Amino acid sequence: MKKVVVIITLFLFSYSFSQSIRKNFIELTASEKSELQNALYVLRDINGDGVADLDPDDDDLILDLATFHSDFFRFAGNNDLELDIHFNLANQINIQIFFGWHRYQMFELEQALQDVNPKISLAYWNSSIDNDLITLQNSLFGPDLLEPFDTDWALGRNLASGTNALPTLAELVSIQSMTDFANSNFPNDGGYSNQLERQSPHTGAHIWTGGFMPTTASPADPVFYFHHSWVDKLWAEWETANPGSSSFIIQSMIRYDGTYVFNGQTLPLINPNNIINTRSLGVFYADSGLAELDNYSVSNDHNPVENFYYQYTIEAGNSFTIPNSKVCEIESVNMIILEPGFTAESGASFLAKIDTYSDINTSARDATIQNRYNPFDFEGDVIDGVYEKEYIDKLDSDDVKNFIKTQLYPNPFKSKFTLTFNTRIDNCLIEIFDTSGRQILRKSFPNTSIIIIENLDYLSSGNYILKVTSDQGVVLNTKILKI
Repeated sequence: MKKVVVIITLFLFSYSFSQSIRKNFIELTASEKSELQNALYVLRDINGDGVADLDPDDDDLILDLATFHSDFFRFAGNNDLELDIHFNLANQINIQIFFGWHRYQMFELEQALQDVNPKISLAYWNSSIDNDLITLQNSLFGPDLLEPFDTDWALGRNLASGTNALPTLAELVSIQSMTDFANSNFPNDGGYSNQLERQSPHTGAHIWTGGFMPTTASPADPVFYFHHSWVDKLWAEWETANPGSSSFIIQSMIRYDGTYVFNGQTLPLINPNNIINTRSLGVFYADSGLAELDNYSVSNDHNPVENFYYQYTIEAGNSFTIPNSKVCEIESVNMIILEPGFTAESGASFLAKIDTYSDINTSARDATIQNRYNPFDFEGDVIDGVYEKEYIDKLDSDDVKNFIKTQLYPNPFKSKFTLTFNTRIDNCLIEIFDTSGRQILRKSFPNTSIIIIENLDYLSSGNYILKVTSDQGVVLNTKILKI
């Protein structure tokens, strides 16, 4: 039975923009698939002028995101002054942005999709469960969703490319059970962020899909966004299980640093610490037929109407608030339940609606008359195999951390901390920096396997960067916390 348990209707505008309920791709309605497919084509030529070029202000968002991702993948090595997106942990905790950068990348693309159709959202591919080749060829990579892009954009997919590339449930559980976000303890494995990025829950779908997905330009394939929406969901679930554990030292991110221009618009400066909770972007993840909207206040910061659409049950409550003058619409094909804690304040505009016809078409532009058949033309080098273990290992092969093991304790610290090494090191240099990069302390030790740094009472409480170097290179580069 399809029903709205409680409904409040004040007034509805004739236009609509949305935030999102992201669902498993298997929960998309036929209409959602069609509209999402259409919108992805439109993003190859947002202005609809039929021209695709490589100018900085071009309107091909798919190409722009893929090019940026390729150009800033991870070629700066261990140079902390050159920022990149991938594989900075464990030794470059001060510039790591993997989770935060991809979260906002998903949001940037999703907002552009919603400019085409305000009721669509990204969907996710749980590759630990949905991993059967034949099934995927007829669903995710089927003709009603992602299959046409392979031919139209010359993606060159080779499904099931990697043997046992996709993650098992056991591998997933092992990583999700970690409790340190960017581990600086002994041994320094980079914690949850590093382990998820380097292991099969992240790398598996890139390798398995083939084509562009195993390359630095992986966002050229729309399945990238289905995959990374799932990676983002994993992080959201991990943060829920480990509240307050995620943190970033860097205060802005390349592309999202307030200077990058796409299609004539300057993208905002985004502090990754401000988007640790998906609710900061109005994003919720549905699972197994249920979307729970809670602990959220409608702001209309991104869109004048916040629209939450889901085929199955939507429950809104537990401090879900629509303040005075704010506008929100919740729409389901089956059921909406407004639970205790749901508030629509006086002067708010709210509509709860059952989509009887399961049809979200809102006269989206027909992408077939635009650049539908437009293979990618990259100016820079696109490197293949970058998600393979052999490639990832090479990123660190020249780094001294591979054979000098370090233990730091206590961390957090009050007035002193101790560093121990598994071997004696020559000309050890200890440096402490504040989060602005200003050097706070510098001490040298000629030949040692243990160092005690004390008399640090003068430091203000907060995060600092500890950098340890020797004649052989960087031994440790990690975050420390003064309490």
